[in-house]
Amino acid sequence: MGFEFLTNFIVNSWLSCLIILCCITIFACIHIFKIPVELLTFNYDKIKEDGEYWRIVSSTFSHTSILHIAFNMFSVFSYAFLEKQIGWWHYAVVTFQLMILSNAMQFYIYHIAVSYFNLEFVHQIHALGYSGVIFGLVSYASLLKPSAKVLFFNLIPIPLWLTPYASLLIVQFIYPRASFIGHLAGIFASYPIATGVIDIIFTTYWMASCMILFTLLITINIIYHFPTAYCKIELLQEGMNPFFELPQEAVVESDDESVVSV
Repeated sequence: MGFEFLTNFIVNSWLSCLIILCCITIFACIHIFKIPVELLTFNYDKIKEDGEYWRIVSSTFSHTSILHIAFNMFSVFSYAFLEKQIGWWHYAVVTFQLMILSNAMQFYIYHIAVSYFNLEFVHQIHALGYSGVIFGLVSYASLLKPSAKVLFFNLIPIPLWLTPYASLLIVQFIYPRASFIGHLAGIFASYPIATGVIDIIFTTYWMASCMILFTLLITINIIYHFPTAYCKIELLQEGMNPFFELPQEAVVESDDESVVSV
């Protein structure tokens, strides 16, 4: 029974399995090779000033603790039915769109916070984790049946489309240092995707072309900027454990929990 279930899951949701495997591999590499976590995080200054655009991808698939990755990968597993329901290609496109849109929204919110409200602490925020995409998938799935209702905690009937927001508040209550902006951006990113607005702009051909072009540009960006960024962090953290310690001014948060208490 268990083996048959696992086989069916891998066959019907192979892309979800690949995402889980990718995240676990990156998590293992961070620990085994002592990769500085600050090299992978989503940081407003590093993206805007230094042009380190690979952080859009690396911050999405990177995690720092067992609890963090376990929670996120269980969520990917739980929503793998969506891949079977809409097909692996559509699932890949939705995941790609959520990653790009949620990070773009997060960046723009930080830009407004810095430019118009002078919130200087934004410069020190380093966020990472797959939860932005997960919240987007949860919202996307709920928007497929907007009139449906669900029993929240098996007690309170609420519209299905409200469940992502309820989950957002619960996660924020359990983990106060969770990236509220990152999660909310994931939810908001799902609306133009679920309503088909993006499909009007991008056909399947253009979306595939965009995915290939994005991969190429990120690869070039890594080749040209990653070595310099790595050297900077190594010099900054000289004499420090590159994984468990960060500069004193850094405020680091993940999608689901604090990466490190500073």
